Amino acid sequence: MVLGGDFRQILHVVPKGGREDIVSASLPRSHLWQHVTILRLHINMRVMAANSEEKQEFAKWVLNVRDGSLPAIVEEEGFDPDWIKIPSHMKLPAKDCSLRGLIRTIYPDHQCHFGDAMYLMQRNILAPKNTDVDEVNNVILESLFKKLHTYLSANSLTPTKEGASVVARISMDSLYPVEFLNTLQFSGIANHKLELKVGVSILLLCNLNQSIGLCNGTRLIVKRLGQHVIEAEIITRNNVDKRVFISHIIMSPFKTN
Repeated sequence: MVLGGDFRQILHVVPKGGREDIVSASLPRSHLWQHVTILRLHINMRVMAANSEEKQEFAKWVLNVRDGSLPAIVEEEGFDPDWIKIPSHMKLPAKDCSLRGLIRTIYPDHQCHFGDAMYLMQRNILAPKNTDVDEVNNVILESLFKKLHTYLSANSLTPTKEGASVVARISMDSLYPVEFLNTLQFSGIANHKLELKVGVSILLLCNLNQSIGLCNGTRLIVKRLGQHVIEAEIITRNNVDKRVFISHIIMSPFKTN
């Protein structure tokens, strides 16, 4: 049996558990750990393939941050040195330290280059929260001088065995009306309102058709927006430049978690 992963990344999720519960649920706490042989990977093949000294230096810096080998500094007097100094070339200029400044830095002249696959493949903005992602997307959409298309989801409750009767169904619909369902946000599921423009980059959140490259995490460029269908071009993985059509998708938070 081969187990792959990095213990310095995301830990187990223990519902309503504390730090001790999470650590206890990890693999090194298992009685099988004494029989495990650890093999470490030391070569970043993706960085080597890029053949860029700048990317190699950045990858090395990220590893040092993860390993805690960078020198720590004291941010406030009386506290332990638990801060690190980020190199100046990795930070935004102080005069342009805003969301719009970040977008201008990552996507320079984006009004002219949106729709360019190579331009979008080399750039991305990551955010820890969905609300931050929505804010970034809204600012970029507003700056593009193209027609805005809005798509709305049709939300409903999934019938269960306990609520199969007509009376129970009516009761559930009364407790959770459609207006309330439209306000809910789940990880891995698009919001009730989806706004798009031709030329923007989109990311698939589920596996639609793996044979043609429509997998979770695939990036595409919107080419045409219909009333019920989106035509897009794949810009990542093994099906680059392939045109695909995305229609209605049935999604459930229980399937994505």
